[in-house]
Amino acid sequence: QLLADCYTKDGNAKSVILSGSSKAELVERYLYELKKHSMNMTFNTRDYNKMGVLNRTSYDDQIIVIHKDYALDIDMGVLANTFNVDKMKLDGKVIIVDNFNADKEIVGCIFDRRGVRFWDSLRTMETLRNPDALYTNYWLHIWQGLSYAYFHNMFFILEPDKLDTEE
Repeated sequence: QLLADCYTKDGNAKSVILSGSSKAELVERYLYELKKHSMNMTFNTRDYNKMGVLNRTSYDDQIIVIHKDYALDIDMGVLANTFNVDKMKLDGKVIIVDNFNADKEIVGCIFDRRGVRFWDSLRTMETLRNPDALYTNYWLHIWQGLSYAYFHNMFFILEPDKLDTEE
């Protein structure tokens, strides 16, 4: 939800809408855009963060989030072209998700791991002893907050409403 909010709450998030006349073309374009913008983020640029700060994100700090449908198609494409496996490999940490919550058009995201913050606002444990049955129940309560800093790089890949041939 955090990633979808970063895209929808502010209109100046850097993104690209895929284009193609078939699913195979969309997947090919998807992989191309992932690799292109992943590489572009490794250079100093103001294009990928909302605040326009000169910033770069190394491959080691990039997290690539991919929709499950595209991840499967990319994996099948790699198997079909086994002689180019090294060219199809993504250079960041890849996380596969089933959806991006309410935002149906987002199918991929690259972001800087240093921009995501998690913190605990409450961490307690409670116990209750049941003397009749001779057991103890334990409850662990953890409340966490999370945020994303607009000074770090983030890029979205969006799925088109319809393929180019569906007019």
